[in-house]
Amino acid sequence: MNKKFQVETILKAQQNDKAARDLVCRQGAGLVHKIAHKVSRAYGQDQRDLAQAGFLGLLQGVDKFDENRGVMPSTFIIFWIKAEVLKQARHGASLVKGPQSNGAQKAHYHLRRTAAKLQALTGQAPDSVDMAKALNLPVHVVEAQRLVMQPVASLSAASPDGASLGDTLADEGPTPEQSAVQAQARSWTVEIMKTFRLDLSEKETAIFDARIASSDPIPGRVLGDQLGMTRQGVSQYEIKIRAKLEKRIKNVLK
Repeated sequence: MNKKFQVETILKAQQNDKAARDLVCRQGAGLVHKIAHKVSRAYGQDQRDLAQAGFLGLLQGVDKFDENRGVMPSTFIIFWIKAEVLKQARHGASLVKGPQSNGAQKAHYHLRRTAAKLQALTGQAPDSVDMAKALNLPVHVVEAQRLVMQPVASLSAASPDGASLGDTLADEGPTPEQSAVQAQARSWTVEIMKTFRLDLSEKETAIFDARIASSDPIPGRVLGDQLGMTRQGVSQYEIKIRAKLEKRIKNVLK
């Protein structure tokens, strides 16, 4: 793998050379999935989501690489792949409310992995008794740990009196001037997206609509089945489309 990432190819990719960027993605695909698989087992997160984050990290590593720093390309790119995969995994694990010490985090993830295995075997989410038997722990210990694992409540969740949690907070909404600026920015963004979409191929348009422009993106595997592609193929297309869109926006801002 170390020999796959050539400085010459990376420099071309930094100049938005399509062939070079495609080549780097193909060369790093195995590494991305290997890291995603390892982190998925440790954190109990979906490997497909982690792999998508890994490809984004790969391209970030390519764009940020500087041959004058004396760092091997593979070492630098692997760092960025791991950084994005771990970022996605920790976000999914809701560590804001989770345990913070190393020992508590290990117990936290062990519990998540065990719950995932039991659910895969039985087809339904295990209760605290099943978890306690699998872990050989008292039920009250498992219940306490599972309570910590619960995600933070959404501000839109209803309280007992019917109001949302957000309703109980102070109104810190934007001023009329800020609202006007935000509306103008949204209008500008929509116009950019419309013109950008016209330059895409039929397959790119389908992926753009389903994965980037949609407020409820279709999972990569589902979209791949619809388009006759693999999930990895959809992910690579999405990465390239996002890079092209970013370039378009930068050109407009010049």
